[in-house]
Amino acid sequence: MKKPFTKVIYDILKNKTELNLDQLYEILVADPQITWDEITLKTRIRTSLFKLQKNNLVKRAAPKTYKIV
Repeated sequence: MKKPFTKVIYDILKNKTELNLDQLYEILVADPQITWDEITLKTRIRTSLFKLQKNNLVKRAAPKTYKIV
């Protein structure tokens, strides 16, 4: 079964502790399983980060930077 995209982002943040959006984009663009175009990918990343923030799993550490709570 395929993992939800929000879980993929959470796992990446868990391994790296803190990442900015540019680093997260680079990691996910390099993933061959993700086939969305750049605009769709960026939108999905921001949406997933917002969901994780609402669930108190990540927080914004600085502008464009997120970390695990």
